Amino acid sequence: MGYSNNEPVNIAIMSAIDAAVIHLIVKGMERGMWSSGDPNAMSNPIIAKYSQAETEIL
Repeated sequence: MGYSNNEPVNIAIMSAIDAAVIHLIVKGMERGMWSSGDPNAMSNPIIAKYSQAETEIL
């Protein structure tokens, strides 16, 4: 009960959307369009990881 063949696809799509939103926020922070309440937010390991990641345009 509760199993579907398309569950892995749904998880992949959710992960892709999550990553896209985080990339959007981090790029906005770098460009000054977004700001964080924490002045040291850019040194956060998660934000630093996404900041240094290369994004390919397909």
